[in-house]
Amino acid sequence: MCVPVAYCLKLLRKYRRDLRDLTRYRSSLKQERTRHVNRVHKLLEETNIKLSSVFADLMCKTEERLRPLQATIQRLDAITGVSQNSR
Repeated sequence: MCVPVAYCLKLLRKYRRDLRDLTRYRSSLKQERTRHVNRVHKLLEETNIKLSSVFADLMCKTEERLRPLQATIQRLDAITGVSQNSR
């Protein structure tokens, strides 16, 4: 079974276009993630929480490192009587 060359070229153009579109989409997702990370960083800085001096990359696998901080916040909430819903 022989496939016409024109059909193959059409498929290649479609695959290239799809790859270009996916590359652009990936780039836009990375930019959006960066915007969110910067927004969180700015919010933390405004509230005088200087985590950037502790973590080089604020959103890179920090969940385990933040657990002690979360525990401290919960203890302070318990002491002061602040509930999670009132925040």
